[in-house]
Amino acid sequence: MKKSLILGYGITGKSFEAYLSKRNINFDILDEQKGFIPDNFTNTQSFFDIYDSVYISPGINFKKLFPEVALEQINFISDLDIFFKKNSSFKIGITGTNGKSSLAYYLEQLLNKASSAIALGNYGNALLDNLEHTKKYSVIEVSSFQLDKMKENNFDLTVITNIQRDHIDYHGSFEAYRECKLKICRDGIKNLISDDETDLSNLAFQVFEYLEPKANLDSFELKDLPHRLEEFRTSLTDIYTGEKKKITPLAFIVKALTASLKKFPNFNSSIDDIDGGKMTVKKYYHIGIAVRDAEKTSLLYSETLGLKIEHDEVVMDQGVRAIMMIPENSNSSAIELLEPVVPESPINKFLDNKGEGMHHVCYLVSDIWEGISHLKNMGIDMIDLEPREGLNNTLVAFAHPKSMNSVLIELAQKK
Repeated sequence: MKKSLILGYGITGKSFEAYLSKRNINFDILDEQKGFIPDNFTNTQSFFDIYDSVYISPGINFKKLFPEVALEQINFISDLDIFFKKNSSFKIGITGTNGKSSLAYYLEQLLNKASSAIALGNYGNALLDNLEHTKKYSVIEVSSFQLDKMKENNFDLTVITNIQRDHIDYHGSFEAYRECKLKICRDGIKNLISDDETDLSNLAFQVFEYLEPKANLDSFELKDLPHRLEEFRTSLTDIYTGEKKKITPLAFIVKALTASLKKFPNFNSSIDDIDGGKMTVKKYYHIGIAVRDAEKTSLLYSETLGLKIEHDEVVMDQGVRAIMMIPENSNSSAIELLEPVVPESPINKFLDNKGEGMHHVCYLVSDIWEGISHLKNMGIDMIDLEPREGLNNTLVAFAHPKSMNSVLIELAQKK
């Protein structure tokens, strides 16, 4: 008698396990945690002769794992397919490169004020673990991996927050990734396609007003999605007094970066060259952190984290003082502390909007003009179309964070 197979043992894989166990279905699990999955099988067809159903987790790249077998050749089942058939709620599908978790969180809050809703999917609550919920709305955050494996689209309303370059290693190209994201839309229902310029809270209210036009939530204030680190940071208490303790996230960031640089001293910085139109990233040059007082922060990092000052310079063209620090006894990547020295400095604006924290990641390139040209040809929006003077005898150019998954990227070339 054939068995079922669960591919992958993350959150979705474990929900498959519970789902099949509850129904007394015999199954095996293939995952690095449960048993090694080789890159491919020498006899994949006989392998699948053992199983009549394959429950596949979203992150599993089936084409890479089983190159000889087309996904359509087997009876594969996704968590979305099961949820569509077994749950009768109004299903709101949310996808996009950025902002989908926040939008799902906002919409869940709004809908629970007027009716009942639960946020599920890539948001963190497994679909199958909530298969029998009786709320009116299911707000389902969906990744491109889930959409790639979705057999039939049964969403009742869909939202795309934005589409940027992401997961190219899985999909093969930006065009394929984009097409996969657009699979969430279907004829006969409301499909909203937004962009980076749209405020997510306004988008949530727009969807809510469409679904619940008679509700009045004029005075309702949305809570922002708590980051996992933020949840941990705000939960800290003094072990003696029990009082709440406030710790800046910057300490966590720097501690993690320092530990990484000490462990991997050669993981430094550079995009060495461009060969055949392909950029090869070898090492990081530095990670920039915006601070209000670079000297005070450098003393703190020196005393607590063992960093030493490698370079200290004021760059008037950018309106900043930059202190480069590296771990003691290590020729490693640097942490660049950035302090504004003039009111109009872009670092001032960053601090006012976001507070202290990671500002950018810098890569070293052998030819900055070629680096700029390469990124432009890849569709990346460049802040600098030609290089300008940078710190420590370098030429620099920045790529816009909108094109780089909300991270400011700097290219630097040593003179």
